[in-house]
Amino acid sequence: MSDVKVYLLPIEKVDSIGEEYFSADFKERLDRSKRFRSREDTLRCLGVAVLLKEVLGLKEQDIKLSEHGKPYSDSTFKKFSISHSGDYVALAVSEAEVGVDIEKNDVRHFSVAERVFAPLEQEFIHDDIKNRFFIIWTLKESASKLNGLGISMDYASFSVMPMINGKPIAYKGDVIFGKYATFLDYTLAVCSGEEINLEIIKM
Repeated sequence: MSDVKVYLLPIEKVDSIGEEYFSADFKERLDRSKRFRSREDTLRCLGVAVLLKEVLGLKEQDIKLSEHGKPYSDSTFKKFSISHSGDYVALAVSEAEVGVDIEKNDVRHFSVAERVFAPLEQEFIHDDIKNRFFIIWTLKESASKLNGLGISMDYASFSVMPMINGKPIAYKGDVIFGKYATFLDYTLAVCSGEEINLEIIKM
C-alpha cells in the first residue's frame, strides 16, 4: 500500500508572496515566470516553487530530471510529481514512484476522446461526458507521469477502466494502480506502482 499525499495550493495565495521569497532559492523559475503573458500562468509557475520548498524543503538546485524528463531530487527520499490547472497547483508525494494530474473541467478538451480513449472508455463517457471525460483523462495523464513517459505513452493503447473499479492495469510489463477524486469543477488523479491510500491536503 502506497500512502500518497496530494498538496493543493490555490494560486491566489501565491499572488501575495513577494519576489524575495523566490529570488534566493528559485531564481530561474522566477525569471521564467516573468515571461508568461498571463498572470495565472505566472502564479502557477511560482506555485510549483512554493510547494517544493514548503512541503519537501527543496531548492531549485536540488531538482534534477530523469531520462524521460520527470523531476526528482537526491535531497529527499520522497518521490513526487507536479501538476497544475486553473486555480490550483498540485504536488503528489509518496515513498513510491507517483504521478499526478489535475484538470479544470473544460469542454474544449472533449474532442480528443475519439483519438486517445480506448473503446470501453469512450463507451463509459458517452452518457455523461461532462463528468466522466476528465476521470479517464486524468488517470491516463497521471499514468504517463508515473514513469515520466508523458505524451510518448500511447494513450489509445491502454484502458484505465479497471482503475475506476479499484483494480490495477498492466502497461508494458508494469503494474499501475490509480485513484481519482473530484471537487468543484476539477478532477484529480494519481497513479502508483502500488495500491494507493490517497490523502488530499489543501494548503
